[in-house]
Amino acid sequence: MTGFGAGKSKINFGTITVEIKTLNYRYLEISTRIPKSIQSFEKKIKSLIHKKIKRGRVDLSLNIGSDNENDFEIKINKNVTSKYYTALKKLKKEFKIGDQITIGEILNFPEIIEYKRKRYDLSRYWSKVKTVINKALSDLFKSRKEEGRVIYNDLLKRVRAIETLTNRIKKRLPVVLKDKKGRFLKHLRGSNAKDLDDEKLKLDLAAYIRNSDISEEIIRIDAHLKNFKNSLKSNDEIGRKLDFIAQELNREANTTAAKSQDYQISKAVIEIKAEIEKIREQVQNVE
Repeated sequence: MTGFGAGKSKINFGTITVEIKTLNYRYLEISTRIPKSIQSFEKKIKSLIHKKIKRGRVDLSLNIGSDNENDFEIKINKNVTSKYYTALKKLKKEFKIGDQITIGEILNFPEIIEYKRKRYDLSRYWSKVKTVINKALSDLFKSRKEEGRVIYNDLLKRVRAIETLTNRIKKRLPVVLKDKKGRFLKHLRGSNAKDLDDEKLKLDLAAYIRNSDISEEIIRIDAHLKNFKNSLKSNDEIGRKLDFIAQELNREANTTAAKSQDYQISKAVIEIKAEIEKIREQVQNVE
């Protein structure tokens, strides 16, 4: 699921800022951007995220900024400046350039100005870093909850659409089976078959009807839909479970399509399969 969360906290020399972004992905992939000074925290950070997020691409950015101006020191590298100045003087003399050498020209050269920042021992700040990450995760889950409501409503809408289509098939099925039986008996009469009521005829008729009877498949589709709706209400991790149920629904729909030779039922099954495909795409975003 997609989402964004941020958190920050003051420490004695500055501010810890954390931003977390998640994108849809069927597995869990965690990427971190953190200062070199706290690279030792990376394993702990990923472990902390893994405990709370099970699916998706997670990008975490952590920055520790100093609020103390005295932490920064600027120095002019006089030795390098002198060499640049001498080189410029020779160049002007050799090519008879009359312009004056300005400070702006000198400062444009690299390594003239040196920036130095006071170093702090950040290894003892894990508890603070952990607190800020948890703040960002809490903020993230608020935004993900909004998307979760949208996904929930979409999945429920598609399940209800499949239920409507399944009920349409249930109403059509007795008509289809009655028609199949009639055609079977008509074929026998046309072939001058005798003893229409004998046991073998009954078995042949039952086998003929069974090949087109999709009652069991419809029962299983109903059961899967009920299981799917119950799972949607769960507070547990349901993404992979919903994906599995959707696969089973697709399997039953395929069997129904293969057994049914009725146009109206086949048309309904095609619509069911289209809804299942949309469900399977959507549950990839569910944790």
